[in-house]
Amino acid sequence: MGDASKEAVAKQLKALNDAYSTNSANAGIHWVFNVVKVTRTKGPDMCDQQNEAIMKAKLRKGDKNALNLYITDLSACGLLGYSSWPWDLRKKGLIMDGVVIHYDTLPGGQYRPYNLGRTGIHEIGHWLGLYHTFQNGET
Repeated sequence: MGDASKEAVAKQLKALNDAYSTNSANAGIHWVFNVVKVTRTKGPDMCDQQNEAIMKAKLRKGDKNALNLYITDLSACGLLGYSSWPWDLRKKGLIMDGVVIHYDTLPGGQYRPYNLGRTGIHEIGHWLGLYHTFQNGET
């Protein structure tokens, strides 16, 4: 349980690249995401901040420009996913940087209607510094 197939990861990557290429080119921004490495491991869930820190310290790869996407079971905390913000780097450090999503939110997962890859797209938006439209007094 909680393991993401190569096919599911590939579908998530396609959904991510499709979503971020739609309008970003019109703004002169070109985002392309690719998989550099997939590491499969067993460990405690990331619902607990101490467990999250342990797992991320063990698994983190790359510098601040490298998106680390952690696909795990978030059932214990009832979340679809969560993300660090770019400005968290100074306060929390590189180890805590990244995006965590529930494995069943990947395309084809069991969390209908959240199984189209949009949770990853949404949380990666936060990692890039994008707010919800309703944040900061905006409507």
